[in-house]
Amino acid sequence: MGTRTITIALDYLAAGVHADAQQFGEQLAAHLGGSVQLSRPRNGYAFGYAVEVQDAVQAEFHVRPGEPIWTFATGSKSQALWDFLTEKGYDWYVTRHDAALDCFDPEWFPLLVETAKRWATANGMSTGVAGDWLNPIRGRTFYLGARSSRFFHRIYEKGRKERSDPAWIRCELEHKPQLYGDRLAARRLTAPQLWAMHAGPIFGSTLGVDLGQVFEMTADRTIRPARDQERARRALASQYGKTLERWLHDCADDPVHFVAELLTAVDHQARVRQWGPAPVTESPELSP
Repeated sequence: MGTRTITIALDYLAAGVHADAQQFGEQLAAHLGGSVQLSRPRNGYAFGYAVEVQDAVQAEFHVRPGEPIWTFATGSKSQALWDFLTEKGYDWYVTRHDAALDCFDPEWFPLLVETAKRWATANGMSTGVAGDWLNPIRGRTFYLGARSSRFFHRIYEKGRKERSDPAWIRCELEHKPQLYGDRLAARRLTAPQLWAMHAGPIFGSTLGVDLGQVFEMTADRTIRPARDQERARRALASQYGKTLERWLHDCADDPVHFVAELLTAVDHQARVRQWGPAPVTESPELSP
């Protein structure tokens, strides 16, 4: 097989945002360096808008009175939308995001398809195909799972489809979280993390991707970095991120003041643990 270059990136993002539509549009346009234009409303929304840069659509957002804004972006532009929502601190949630793994060796396509077939047989999953499989000049696609399910996989000859590099193969995971809590949690999953969690167990060994070197897979389907310190820091950010943000705000957004208060609090708690009451234990039986 040829070069083992592998990249994983966000390829689609759709999200709901609790925000004022005008302010959201202005800030999104400024972030992307474009302007807001009217567009055709989608999915029953009353108003549709697109952020364009030199007549090229970078992202869309759609509005219905009394409901969250629905926004989406495709391809490489989806990462820019993700960064905008995260950096601006919007109250938002994921309705769909796709993680695309790209590899550049045509021999990977039949291997990935056979892997998907075996997985489908072992787990009772549906499959499907698209493209001309007898004369695959324009590219073939293999589907694993149902389009309506939370997780849907595509394996396709991306380079042939786009008339570019015929060695370009894409293994894509489409994630559509259903419960609101899952949609909120999905905001914290990067594309590599999402792919590692839900596509990695299927295709990782075929691609020769050793997920154990990067992630520790856990029974509760969360991802934690393998190193203990990184795991602890990630847990801290996940559980107390909002508290830390409010604390920083109370320090007038001065990071030096915030760190000083934080270290003082840590030192105080260390003293409490050292000199505080001993933990309750069972009394030992006395010898006669």
